[in-house]
Amino acid sequence: MPVTRPPKYDRPIAIEEARTRREELLALQERAKYIGDAEHKKSANHDFACTPKAQWKRGKTCCDAVNVFQMKTAISLLRQAFEKGLVSPAEPGKEWPKRVWAMLDNGDVLEGRHSINGQYHGFPVLNDSAIETIIRQRWNMPDE
Repeated sequence: MPVTRPPKYDRPIAIEEARTRREELLALQERAKYIGDAEHKKSANHDFACTPKAQWKRGKTCCDAVNVFQMKTAISLLRQAFEKGLVSPAEPGKEWPKRVWAMLDNGDVLEGRHSINGQYHGFPVLNDSAIETIIRQRWNMPDE
């Protein structure tokens, strides 16, 4: 039986909520940090300060597959996720959204997961994920 994510953490907060919380999200955006995770890296051709695993873990998606190799790209995507309100709710009693989402220029969707103290690691979303449609629609919406 596959493990499923809790529904409220599986999708971004409503657009209306994102707009009313804009100042709060922008404040979090300034403090958020990106950390590389070796589980989502195959080659050492990146600057994420982590060494790829010798054995690739099945079921993990890889940043190499979507050509994300630079920290500055990952940080920019993380900041855009907060700016666009593409964040999930925070867990009860926690400050940081559990997940954030961004989209590359070519349409590939990425997810960032909160680790600790505002640190996120990211990875491509699987092509058959329903979240892709939501992110693509909201990514190109004008800010109000």
